[in-house]
Amino acid sequence: MFSQLLVATVATLLTSALGTAVYRNPAVKFCLHCKHYIDNGHSKPSHGRCELFPIRPHPVTYLVTGTNHPPEPTEYDYCTTARSIESMCGKEGKRFVEAPPRPPTQEEYSA
Repeated sequence: MFSQLLVATVATLLTSALGTAVYRNPAVKFCLHCKHYIDNGHSKPSHGRCELFPIRPHPVTYLVTGTNHPPEPTEYDYCTTARSIESMCGKEGKRFVEAPPRPPTQEEYSA
C-alpha cells in the first residue's frame, strides 16, 4: 500500500542511456512521453506529430492530361492539434500510451 501511494504521489525517476535523469510525472500525459509521438528530427519537440492521426492526401488527376498522380507520402497531424481537439486525444490525453524511456533531446539536455 505504501509503495502504491509513493508511486501515485511522487514523480518517477528514469535514467536514460546517457545517464541523465529524466523526471516523469505519471499523472501528467505529455505527448513527448507517448509511444505514438513522432519526433521530426529537425525542430523542437513541441513540433512533434502523432502517428494515430494520419493526414491522408488524395490522389490528383491532372485536368490537362487526365493522368493520375499518386498521393504524397503519409503525414501526421501535430500533437498540439490532436491535444486541442477533444474528438482526437483532447486535453486529457485519452489515447496516451506510456513509451519506454528515451535519451533526452538536445533541447532538454541543454536546459
